[in-house]
Amino acid sequence: MLDFWLIGVYTELDIKGNLFSGRKLMLQAIRNNPQNSSFYIEYFRFEVRFFEKVKQRIMILNGSNDKAIDFIDEDAMEED
Repeated sequence: MLDFWLIGVYTELDIKGNLFSGRKLMLQAIRNNPQNSSFYIEYFRFEVRFFEKVKQRIMILNGSNDKAIDFIDEDAMEED
């Protein structure tokens, strides 16, 4: 049963590139199987991959690979 949920989740994340749909599907899997601890372990793995994808997107949007990734742009705050 776990495998079918994970196929759907990682298809959304990796193939379709839809991060939030994959997260929503993973949370639905946990709600439908609250007694299965394997889902919680996989959810942690999913969140790590989710964070890596977000970091990659931020690096692409920043346009440079050597700049530190910050969720708050300190330079823009200093100009204001």
